[in-house]
Amino acid sequence: MIADVAVTELFVCNCCESYCVSLWLLSTVITIVQYSHHRNIATYYGAFIKRSPSGKDDQLWIVLEFCGAGSITDLIRSTKANSLREEWIAYLCREILRGLAYLHANRVIHRDIKGQNVLLTDNAEVKLGENNHW
Repeated sequence: MIADVAVTELFVCNCCESYCVSLWLLSTVITIVQYSHHRNIATYYGAFIKRSPSGKDDQLWIVLEFCGAGSITDLIRSTKANSLREEWIAYLCREILRGLAYLHANRVIHRDIKGQNVLLTDNAEVKLGENNHW
């Protein structure tokens, strides 16, 4: 069975500044990946390097669980009044806090909790990720 996945590309170039940024992003990914076996953390499936012929524009592809309903920012923007019902807010908060409690119990700090990094599956499951940076 083939599951829907999200693939994010990180570009690695020979310039020191871009390389350092890519290493920082990679360390963030690896930290979250280590703890992705929780229902409120986007599941990591693997990573691949796509080499360019010149070797200057290599890409690191990170394969994660696909969250087809988008982010909670997308959800809020799609509503008529740009707001959510109190019951929905309570559900989202509870699920976000469960994911954060799991990370904190493992001594991990997410560092970028915002609407774009709180993802929703087609089944209304709430997942923490790093959507904006990958």
